Amino acid sequence: MFVSNKIKQEIKDSVPGAKWWLPVEGAYWRSPAGPGSSVEKKGSHPAVHISYNDALHYCKQRGARLPTEVEWEFAARGGLRDQMYPWGNGFEKKTDEYLAGRFSEDKHW
Repeated sequence: MFVSNKIKQEIKDSVPGAKWWLPVEGAYWRSPAGPGSSVEKKGSHPAVHISYNDALHYCKQRGARLPTEVEWEFAARGGLRDQMYPWGNGFEKKTDEYLAGRFSEDKHW
């Protein structure tokens, strides 16, 4: 989600080492990039920053449930079993850097 330059200039706090993580005043699910933004035309975008309680409420409204830890792990691994990593057993340096939170300033994930 990108915010306008005007909103960026109003931001007084930031997360050290995570310039892309911006505390936007007035941002919430209907206005994810702050006042004036909308979720319109974003129906195919993934839902992010969902709290556990929000997820429980969503499931309850639909007569569903959250997956168990085992179910979630199986889905996150794409069905792979007995593998060290979700992508298999091979070590990948690029993935290791990502998992450790080491991001290069010139990379845009």
